[in-house]
Amino acid sequence: MLLICSAHPALAESPDDLLLVELRFNGESYGTAVVLTDDEGGFYVEKQWLDLWEIITPAPSPRQYAGKSFFAIDAFDDASAVLNLQELVLDVQMPPRHLPTRVVNLRGATDLKPSASFGAFVDYDWTYRDQDSGTVRTFSSLLRPVVFGSRGNVAANLLFRDASAQRSAALAPDADGMTVLDLTYTLDDPGNVRSVRVGDVISRP
Repeated sequence: MLLICSAHPALAESPDDLLLVELRFNGESYGTAVVLTDDEGGFYVEKQWLDLWEIITPAPSPRQYAGKSFFAIDAFDDASAVLNLQELVLDVQMPPRHLPTRVVNLRGATDLKPSASFGAFVDYDWTYRDQDSGTVRTFSSLLRPVVFGSRGNVAANLLFRDASAQRSAALAPDADGMTVLDLTYTLDDPGNVRSVRVGDVISRP
């Protein structure tokens, strides 16, 4: 028996060293994977995961199991692997220096131009109030018409008010009719990340 074990060292590995876990790499889930453990609490993954993560640091010497090569996570400087036993999730954290550098051009090759057909819509809120047993009946409406197209949009906030029957002494005689609260023309320029607004503009503090 001793001769058989010495002649086949791979058979000395125990199936208890294998774990089926959900694999996460730098916070992103990569699905289910088989990982190998050791007595020191280290974790080993197959070469396919290192390739998928695009690790540029040369891989350490592998550990063989059942004819497959597994590579230690902690062999990479400052890398770590933490196992959540309750959820069976292995969270691998790899420093950026082990990963390829990417440069993203946010402007792009061409400027972005908005594309929109001509159209319009209206938001509205209607209110009717009967006060003092019919002495004052008030109808009011808050309207927000918007007309839009390829050259921007025009939006307004309008207040319409109509009081009938006997008017209260506190009601101003010119309170009825349509009142323009604000009117704004807006042209968006996403290629330069800016918008141009003309008219009544209400900004945040």
